[in-house]
Amino acid sequence: VQSDSKYFGCDYSTLQRDQVQKGGMSWLNCCGNANAGGDDNIFKYTGYLSDALTLTALYGSSDTKHQQTPDGYDPQYFQTSSTVTSQVPGLSYPKPQTVTGNLPSPDSGDSQKTFRLDLEYHIGNHALRAGLDRNKVSSVVGSTSAGGGVWNYQRDKPGYKPFGATETLAEGGGYGTQGYYVFRDLRNNTAHPTSVQSAQYIQDRYQVTDNLLLDVGLRDEQFTNNNSDGQPFISQKHQVAPRLGAVWDVNRDGSLKVFANAGRYFMQVPSNLSSNVAGVFLSTQQNFTYTGVDPVTGAPTGLHAISGVVSANNAFGQSKDPRQITAVDIKPLYQDEMTLGFEKAYSATLNVGLMATYRTLKSSNDDFCDQRPIDAWGLRNGVDTSNFSFPCAIINPGEANSFMLDLNGDGKLVRVDLSALDMGLPKLKRTYAALNAFVEHPLRDGWYGRVNYTYSQSKGNNEGQIDSIQGGDVALTVGWDHKELMLNADGYLANDRAHAIKAFGYLALTPEWNLGGNLNLTSGRPKNCTGNLPESAGPDLGYGGSYFFCNGVATPKGSLGRLGWDVQLDMNVAYLPAAVPGLRVKVDVFNLLNRQTVLSELESYNTGSAINPAYLEVASRAAPRSARLTVEYNHQF
Repeated sequence: VQSDSKYFGCDYSTLQRDQVQKGGMSWLNCCGNANAGGDDNIFKYTGYLSDALTLTALYGSSDTKHQQTPDGYDPQYFQTSSTVTSQVPGLSYPKPQTVTGNLPSPDSGDSQKTFRLDLEYHIGNHALRAGLDRNKVSSVVGSTSAGGGVWNYQRDKPGYKPFGATETLAEGGGYGTQGYYVFRDLRNNTAHPTSVQSAQYIQDRYQVTDNLLLDVGLRDEQFTNNNSDGQPFISQKHQVAPRLGAVWDVNRDGSLKVFANAGRYFMQVPSNLSSNVAGVFLSTQQNFTYTGVDPVTGAPTGLHAISGVVSANNAFGQSKDPRQITAVDIKPLYQDEMTLGFEKAYSATLNVGLMATYRTLKSSNDDFCDQRPIDAWGLRNGVDTSNFSFPCAIINPGEANSFMLDLNGDGKLVRVDLSALDMGLPKLKRTYAALNAFVEHPLRDGWYGRVNYTYSQSKGNNEGQIDSIQGGDVALTVGWDHKELMLNADGYLANDRAHAIKAFGYLALTPEWNLGGNLNLTSGRPKNCTGNLPESAGPDLGYGGSYFFCNGVATPKGSLGRLGWDVQLDMNVAYLPAAVPGLRVKVDVFNLLNRQTVLSELESYNTGSAINPAYLEVASRAAPRSARLTVEYNHQF
């Protein structure tokens, strides 16, 4: 999928575009595109070996490239970041680097190979199935700062010491005596990981009576993640997932069905985890005072270092021993789910239904970067850890974890067993409870319609492998890095939407013309405020405004009200010409009313010790009105 965009300046006095292009970007299967494409090949064989026995085999491969190409990108210039409050009056702060943030590593892409084998056998009232599948992914993943790094200009109190600093700003001289300073951010991580997911299953669909069907299954999954050298750093075996379902046709005519399902579901960590954990990862910061700014490059001049090179995640570009970056016998992310409901046909033109769903997260994977529990373990056990630097490791949050660590720097690994209490992290929590009701008009009299209403709650201290509030990468969120980040972290999660109403349907205007619509009404997400950690709660350890404290006051997750409702109406019209059977031409218009609903805000209250001037600015809105033309032709030979 190729996407292109162009950026223009804006006259804020008139709120009009000035028609002067300021830049642009091209993407190929990259950077959050939900419909990433690729080159796919699929081969499938189905053999009807007898009236009761069927064999199905499938092999597939997929190759996808990920590219991001900025207009006018010049890699020789560092990025510069400054605001009106962080600029020294009278100095110019040019930004010759037109690209901000990170760019995908060169040759980024994924190659996937999949094999699946299924065997189905019918005997009596049983439909027995068994099979296996194997999926191998090879990737080039990672990113680097556009231009190689960022000069980030800041201002604070002259007596302030930034993270890792050995001098105050005033002691650093230059404009530091007025509270001005700059830090240099360097970031680069590229890896060539592979991952393998395989599973075996057995299933029995058992027609117990003429109106009772049981569906019983068992799935065993194995996950392995390898680093760039092909060494496994996560190996999770024998993940047994039972599944049980039942359908009761109460009146034996399909007019009333009661159903229930229960199951366990596992999830592998993605291959991008290797770019930070099992690759060579550089993410450092160094603080300086300065005496001037280069008028061409925007880089500071007259630098005086007030800190060494520091890294909140101990990411100094060193290779990592795969044995030290993952807790011993780590469990995968998995959740249990239960549903119970019914569907009833009141008449030929009216169906209704009700379903309750409950999910609970039982285990997750995330990184942990706090050396203090390891130092405390060493003190209890008479082991010197003064020369050891913890590289961060993937753990099961909220549980006891064991590590194999080179504490003495001699290549000999020592087992360190830490209880959940030793690590100081709270118990993992995430629950989802929902009640869904629907009213449906089946396709009859030339039209179909359905209205769904869902009331739900999503609560806990962990979204899963991502964190929409505190940030971080997949399976490497900020939240569990050390215990202070989890203070006040239990509450309504970012994806909690208490109310959701969805109405959709279509009308056959004529045999050749159909008109359809889709209306979504969704209540807003919870609002948050994260900020600096008060000194009374502990050290910030370089995480700045990532704590659930706002202006020094505890602010639990999701406790500051809600954003507004998101209202989106989509419409479509389809033409099926009788003269060309199989041809279908369809036009979709998304967000017909062009409502620019605020979907998220910038929730970080602090920049350094100052108030973040961007606090509560809009971070994302609903996508603007757009249209899509689809031409489809189907012909049976």
